[in-house]
Amino acid sequence: FGQAPNIHQEGFVTKFAPIAGGKTQLLFTIFLGNNSSNAANSVNGLAIDSIGNIIIVGQTDANNFPTLNAVQSQISGGLDCSEGSGGTAVYCADGFLTKLAPDGRALIFSTYYGGKLENEFNGVALDSADGIYVVGKAFGPTDLVGTPTAIQPSATSAADMQMVRFDPTGKVLYSTYLGGTVGQQGDSIAVEKPGVVWIGGSTASPDMPTTSNAFQTTYTGFVKSAYLARIDTTQSGKAGLTYATFFNGTGGGNSTLNKLFLDPSGEVVFCGGAFSNLPTTPTAMQPTGPGAQQSEVSASLVYADGFIARINPGVAGANG
Repeated sequence: FGQAPNIHQEGFVTKFAPIAGGKTQLLFTIFLGNNSSNAANSVNGLAIDSIGNIIIVGQTDANNFPTLNAVQSQISGGLDCSEGSGGTAVYCADGFLTKLAPDGRALIFSTYYGGKLENEFNGVALDSADGIYVVGKAFGPTDLVGTPTAIQPSATSAADMQMVRFDPTGKVLYSTYLGGTVGQQGDSIAVEKPGVVWIGGSTASPDMPTTSNAFQTTYTGFVKSAYLARIDTTQSGKAGLTYATFFNGTGGGNSTLNKLFLDPSGEVVFCGGAFSNLPTTPTAMQPTGPGAQQSEVSASLVYADGFIARINPGVAGANG
């Protein structure tokens, strides 16, 4: 299991241990994928549970990805995706969730997760009971239906955010889409408490749902805007979306949310990239945005600044 890569692309996991003198020792590297020369695998997120098990998520288009105790043991994507200029037929990718033993030598469970079109898992987080929460993107329309209590049980665009809650054994407890009519993806997730998570990413949809207490309720992106939401999986339907906001500048431009964290006070700290004059505070290290925007002809990225922001969701509107 996981000893050598194929000639295409494999996902991998590497573990180091600290040793004397401030150095590190390589404990293992394993490859996670298949033996097909046409398939690609990517590990996009990782978490460690309370006993050291390694939980990883990502994307694979391999029809023989290793599975065990799976909720979906076979790839769902059909042979209607293509690769390269020659259009070589490959399977549309599915997301995957895999739990490895602490020494990396054994699978505890491993599963595909996807519909007939592409899916990807980009971020993973755990709660205090080792429950697993995953965020990513689902290309739709798709046959992959959310659970009965989902905020949004089906896709509304060509690509929607997707959030799935699993128990520690890999059983699906909750699954929902979140999107508008254009396109979006989820990139980061953090757990507030069991059943309640924050997700972040980007959206190109002016009609992406926001809540009345949002920092920014209006879409201002040229191509896309950073997006932040709080989901309570213990609630049913739209009541589960308890906070949702855009985060972008005025007058167009673009922003993406790449990573988010929760601090002990309940505030949300997130970072990403901006091609936009984002809102800043008087004490900001750099109060103005990038010197150039995107080309309105080609939408190519010209200049981008990284950003970090902190929001207090307990304070409604722009004062948050």
